[in-house]
Amino acid sequence: MHLINELKVRTRWLYLAFFIFNLSLLHGQGIPSIFHRHNFDQVGPSDFSSSRGCRTRVDLGLAFGYYKFDPHYTNATQATAGFTIGVKEEFPIMWNDALILGFDYVSEGASFNSYYFANGYSFLYIPSEEIYNHNLSIGLLHIPIEFKFPITSEAQKRSLYGLIGLDYRLFIYSNVMITNTQTGTFVYEGQNNLQCKYYLFTNQGCPMIELAFGYQRNFPGHLTSFFVEFNYRYGLSPVIYTGNNMGSNDIQFSMNSLDIKVGVKL
Repeated sequence: MHLINELKVRTRWLYLAFFIFNLSLLHGQGIPSIFHRHNFDQVGPSDFSSSRGCRTRVDLGLAFGYYKFDPHYTNATQATAGFTIGVKEEFPIMWNDALILGFDYVSEGASFNSYYFANGYSFLYIPSEEIYNHNLSIGLLHIPIEFKFPITSEAQKRSLYGLIGLDYRLFIYSNVMITNTQTGTFVYEGQNNLQCKYYLFTNQGCPMIELAFGYQRNFPGHLTSFFVEFNYRYGLSPVIYTGNNMGSNDIQFSMNSLDIKVGVKL
Protein backbone atom coordinates (compact mmCIF):
# COMPACT_ATOMS: atom_id res chain seq x y z
CA MET A 1 0.00 0.00 0.00
CA HIS A 2 2.83 2.36 0.81
CA LEU A 3 4.39 1.62 -2.59
CA ILE A 4 1.14 2.45 -4.41
CA ASN A 5 0.79 5.86 -2.66
CA GLU A 6 4.38 6.74 -3.52
CA LEU A 7 3.76 5.91 -7.19
CA LYS A 8 0.67 8.19 -7.20
CA VAL A 9 2.66 11.12 -5.81
CA ARG A 10 5.45 10.68 -8.36
CA THR A 11 2.91 10.46 -11.17
CA ARG A 12 1.34 13.77 -10.12
CA TRP A 13 4.74 15.51 -10.09
CA LEU A 14 5.47 14.06 -13.53
CA TYR A 15 2.21 15.45 -14.93
CA LEU A 16 2.99 18.89 -13.48
CA ALA A 17 6.50 18.94 -14.95
CA PHE A 18 5.15 17.90 -18.34
CA PHE A 19 2.53 20.67 -18.23
CA ILE A 20 5.09 23.39 -17.41
CA PHE A 21 7.40 22.11 -20.17
CA ASN A 22 4.62 22.38 -22.79
CA LEU A 23 3.76 25.96 -21.71
CA SER A 24 7.40 27.01 -22.12
CA LEU A 25 7.58 25.34 -25.53
CA LEU A 26 4.40 27.06 -26.78
CA HIS A 27 5.59 30.44 -25.58
CA GLY A 28 8.95 30.02 -27.28
CA GLN A 29 7.18 29.28 -30.59
CA GLY A 30 5.28 32.57 -30.45
CA ILE A 31 1.98 31.04 -29.30
CA PRO A 32 0.52 33.28 -26.58
CA SER A 33 0.36 31.90 -23.11
CA ILE A 34 -2.94 31.48 -21.30
CA PHE A 35 -1.51 33.63 -18.50
CA HIS A 36 -1.42 37.48 -18.71
CA ARG A 37 1.98 38.80 -17.78
CA HIS A 38 2.23 42.37 -16.42
CA ASN A 39 5.16 44.23 -14.97
CA PHE A 40 3.53 45.75 -11.90
CA ASP A 41 6.65 47.80 -11.16
CA GLN A 42 5.76 50.07 -14.10
CA VAL A 43 2.27 50.91 -12.83
CA GLY A 44 2.00 54.17 -10.89
CA PRO A 45 -0.81 56.34 -9.56
CA SER A 46 -2.66 58.52 -12.06
CA ASP A 47 -1.51 62.16 -12.05
CA PHE A 48 -4.58 64.30 -12.77
CA SER A 49 -2.62 67.56 -12.40
CA SER A 50 -0.02 66.82 -15.07
CA SER A 51 -2.16 68.50 -17.77
CA ARG A 52 -3.06 71.44 -15.50
CA GLY A 53 0.19 73.34 -15.40
CA CYS A 54 0.51 77.07 -14.81
CA ARG A 55 -1.20 79.12 -17.52
CA THR A 56 -0.79 82.79 -18.52
CA ARG A 57 -3.97 84.85 -18.98
CA VAL A 58 -3.99 88.01 -21.13
CA ASP A 59 -7.18 90.07 -21.42
CA LEU A 60 -8.58 93.45 -22.41
CA GLY A 61 -12.02 94.99 -22.28
CA LEU A 62 -14.36 97.80 -21.25
CA ALA A 63 -14.53 99.30 -17.75
CA PHE A 64 -17.67 100.90 -16.33
CA GLY A 65 -17.44 102.86 -13.09
CA TYR A 66 -20.32 103.10 -10.60
CA TYR A 67 -20.11 106.18 -8.40
CA LYS A 68 -22.37 107.43 -5.62
CA PHE A 69 -21.80 111.09 -4.71
CA ASP A 70 -23.44 113.03 -1.90
CA PRO A 71 -26.46 114.75 -3.53
CA HIS A 72 -26.14 117.69 -1.12
CA TYR A 73 -22.89 118.77 -2.80
CA THR A 74 -23.17 117.39 -6.35
CA ASN A 75 -25.57 117.09 -9.25
CA ALA A 76 -25.60 115.88 -12.89
CA THR A 77 -23.29 112.96 -12.06
CA GLN A 78 -22.16 110.86 -15.01
CA ALA A 79 -19.71 107.95 -15.24
CA THR A 80 -17.26 107.78 -18.14
CA ALA A 81 -16.60 104.35 -19.67
CA GLY A 82 -12.95 103.37 -19.97
CA PHE A 83 -10.82 100.34 -20.73
CA THR A 84 -8.98 97.59 -18.89
CA ILE A 85 -5.98 95.43 -19.76
CA GLY A 86 -4.56 92.65 -17.61
CA VAL A 87 -1.92 89.94 -17.35
CA LYS A 88 -2.23 87.15 -14.78
CA GLU A 89 -0.86 83.71 -13.98
CA GLU A 90 -3.19 80.82 -13.20
CA PHE A 91 -1.90 78.17 -10.78
CA PRO A 92 -3.83 74.87 -10.46
CA ILE A 93 -4.75 73.88 -6.90
CA MET A 94 -6.76 71.03 -5.39
CA TRP A 95 -8.75 68.95 -7.91
CA ASN A 96 -10.18 71.38 -10.49
CA ASP A 97 -9.71 74.83 -8.93
CA ALA A 98 -7.05 77.49 -9.52
CA LEU A 99 -5.40 80.48 -7.86
CA ILE A 100 -4.90 83.54 -10.08
CA LEU A 101 -2.34 86.28 -9.40
CA GLY A 102 -1.38 89.28 -11.53
CA PHE A 103 -2.54 92.82 -12.26
CA ASP A 104 -5.09 94.88 -14.22
CA TYR A 105 -4.67 98.44 -15.41
CA VAL A 106 -7.99 100.30 -15.57
CA SER A 107 -8.73 103.74 -17.00
CA GLU A 108 -12.10 105.32 -16.20
CA GLY A 109 -13.62 108.61 -15.09
CA ALA A 110 -16.58 110.65 -13.86
CA SER A 111 -18.15 114.04 -14.40
CA PHE A 112 -20.32 116.00 -11.95
CA ASN A 113 -21.31 119.51 -10.99
CA SER A 114 -20.37 120.87 -7.57
CA TYR A 115 -18.90 123.85 -5.77
CA TYR A 116 -15.48 125.35 -6.25
CA PHE A 117 -13.67 127.49 -3.69
CA ALA A 118 -10.49 129.21 -4.79
CA ASN A 119 -7.72 130.60 -2.57
CA GLY A 120 -8.96 133.29 -0.23
CA TYR A 121 -12.67 132.50 -0.64
CA SER A 122 -14.93 131.44 2.22
CA PHE A 123 -16.64 128.03 2.17
CA LEU A 124 -20.32 128.95 1.77
CA TYR A 125 -22.39 126.08 0.36
CA ILE A 126 -25.09 127.99 -1.51
CA PRO A 127 -27.06 125.74 -3.90
CA SER A 128 -27.06 128.42 -6.58
CA GLU A 129 -23.25 128.25 -6.62
CA GLU A 130 -23.20 124.49 -7.41
CA ILE A 131 -22.42 125.36 -11.03
CA TYR A 132 -18.87 124.10 -11.54
CA ASN A 133 -18.28 120.99 -13.63
CA HIS A 134 -15.59 118.62 -12.33
CA ASN A 135 -14.29 116.20 -14.97
CA LEU A 136 -12.23 113.39 -13.42
CA SER A 137 -9.82 111.11 -15.30
CA ILE A 138 -8.60 108.15 -13.24
CA GLY A 139 -5.89 105.53 -13.78
CA LEU A 140 -5.98 102.49 -11.48
CA LEU A 141 -3.82 99.46 -10.86
CA HIS A 142 -5.68 96.44 -9.50
CA ILE A 143 -3.64 93.66 -7.87
CA PRO A 144 -6.01 90.73 -7.27
CA ILE A 145 -5.80 87.37 -5.51
CA GLU A 146 -8.54 85.33 -7.19
CA PHE A 147 -9.93 81.86 -6.48
CA LYS A 148 -11.31 80.25 -9.63
CA PHE A 149 -13.75 77.34 -9.46
CA PRO A 150 -15.44 75.44 -12.33
CA ILE A 151 -19.20 75.55 -12.83
CA THR A 152 -18.95 72.98 -15.64
CA SER A 153 -15.97 70.75 -16.41
CA GLU A 154 -13.03 72.26 -18.33
CA ALA A 155 -12.68 68.89 -20.09
CA GLN A 156 -15.68 69.93 -22.18
CA LYS A 157 -15.36 72.01 -25.34
CA ARG A 158 -17.22 74.88 -23.66
CA SER A 159 -17.17 75.50 -19.93
CA LEU A 160 -18.31 78.02 -17.31
CA TYR A 161 -16.44 79.18 -14.22
CA GLY A 162 -16.70 81.60 -11.30
CA LEU A 163 -14.21 83.83 -9.48
CA ILE A 164 -14.11 85.28 -5.99
CA GLY A 165 -11.23 87.27 -4.59
CA LEU A 166 -9.66 90.20 -2.83
CA ASP A 167 -8.31 93.11 -4.81
CA TYR A 168 -5.89 95.91 -3.92
CA ARG A 169 -6.86 99.12 -5.73
CA LEU A 170 -4.12 101.68 -6.21
CA PHE A 171 -4.70 105.15 -7.69
CA ILE A 172 -1.67 105.75 -9.88
CA TYR A 173 -3.10 108.72 -11.78
CA SER A 174 -5.94 111.21 -11.29
CA ASN A 175 -6.57 114.49 -13.04
CA VAL A 176 -9.44 116.96 -12.79
CA MET A 177 -10.55 119.82 -15.02
CA ILE A 178 -12.97 122.33 -13.52
CA THR A 179 -15.05 124.73 -15.63
CA ASN A 180 -17.84 127.18 -14.88
CA THR A 181 -20.99 125.78 -16.53
CA GLN A 182 -22.62 129.22 -16.78
CA THR A 183 -19.77 131.05 -18.48
CA GLY A 184 -17.86 128.05 -19.94
CA THR A 185 -14.59 129.45 -18.58
CA PHE A 186 -11.78 127.22 -17.40
CA VAL A 187 -11.21 127.44 -13.64
CA TYR A 188 -8.69 124.81 -12.51
CA GLU A 189 -6.73 121.74 -13.59
CA GLY A 190 -4.69 119.55 -11.25
CA GLN A 191 -3.60 116.03 -10.34
CA ASN A 192 -3.45 113.83 -7.25
CA ASN A 193 -6.87 114.88 -5.99
CA LEU A 194 -8.13 111.42 -4.90
CA GLN A 195 -7.30 109.37 -1.82
CA CYS A 196 -8.87 106.53 0.18
CA LYS A 197 -10.59 107.19 3.49
CA TYR A 198 -9.64 103.76 4.91
CA TYR A 199 -6.34 103.22 3.19
CA LEU A 200 -3.88 100.34 3.19
CA PHE A 201 -0.09 100.87 2.89
CA THR A 202 -0.64 104.28 1.27
CA ASN A 203 -3.51 106.79 1.17
CA GLN A 204 -3.75 106.04 -2.57
CA GLY A 205 -4.56 102.36 -1.99
CA CYS A 206 -7.48 100.41 -0.51
CA PRO A 207 -8.99 96.90 -0.67
CA MET A 208 -11.92 95.65 -2.76
CA ILE A 209 -14.04 92.51 -3.03
CA GLU A 210 -14.20 90.85 -6.43
CA LEU A 211 -16.82 88.57 -8.02
CA ALA A 212 -16.75 87.30 -11.60
CA PHE A 213 -18.49 84.94 -14.00
CA GLY A 214 -16.75 83.57 -17.08
CA TYR A 215 -17.29 81.54 -20.25
CA GLN A 216 -14.34 79.55 -21.59
CA ARG A 217 -13.89 78.01 -25.06
CA ASN A 218 -11.40 75.15 -24.93
CA PHE A 219 -9.55 73.90 -27.99
CA PRO A 220 -9.12 70.06 -27.89
CA GLY A 221 -5.53 68.96 -28.28
CA HIS A 222 -4.20 72.46 -27.48
CA LEU A 223 -3.47 74.29 -24.24
CA THR A 224 -4.86 77.59 -25.57
CA SER A 225 -8.32 78.71 -24.42
CA PHE A 226 -10.48 81.73 -25.20
CA PHE A 227 -12.60 83.34 -22.48
CA VAL A 228 -15.16 86.09 -21.84
CA GLU A 229 -15.43 87.39 -18.27
CA PHE A 230 -17.78 89.71 -16.37
CA ASN A 231 -15.95 91.08 -13.35
CA TYR A 232 -17.54 93.21 -10.60
CA ARG A 233 -15.42 94.97 -7.96
CA TYR A 234 -16.86 96.49 -4.79
CA GLY A 235 -14.76 99.05 -2.92
CA LEU A 236 -14.44 98.63 0.85
CA SER A 237 -13.37 102.23 1.41
CA PRO A 238 -14.97 105.53 0.37
CA VAL A 239 -12.87 107.76 -1.89
CA ILE A 240 -12.14 111.38 -0.94
CA TYR A 241 -12.06 114.05 -3.67
CA THR A 242 -10.32 117.27 -2.63
CA GLY A 243 -10.85 119.37 -5.75
CA ASN A 244 -7.57 121.26 -5.53
CA ASN A 245 -4.62 121.71 -3.18
CA MET A 246 -6.78 123.87 -0.85
CA GLY A 247 -9.38 121.12 -0.45
CA SER A 248 -11.97 122.98 -2.47
CA ASN A 249 -14.63 120.29 -2.23
CA ASP A 250 -13.61 117.45 0.14
CA ILE A 251 -16.35 115.13 -1.17
CA GLN A 252 -16.57 111.46 -0.18
CA PHE A 253 -18.06 108.99 -2.64
CA SER A 254 -18.26 105.25 -3.29
CA MET A 255 -16.50 103.84 -6.34
CA ASN A 256 -17.23 100.37 -7.74
CA SER A 257 -16.70 98.97 -11.22
CA LEU A 258 -17.87 96.41 -13.76
CA ASP A 259 -15.36 95.13 -16.32
CA ILE A 260 -16.28 93.10 -19.41
CA LYS A 261 -13.20 91.31 -20.69
CA VAL A 262 -12.15 89.03 -23.52
CA GLY A 263 -8.86 87.17 -23.41
CA VAL A 264 -6.77 84.09 -24.06
CA LYS A 265 -5.22 81.56 -21.71
CA LEU A 266 -1.86 80.36 -23.04
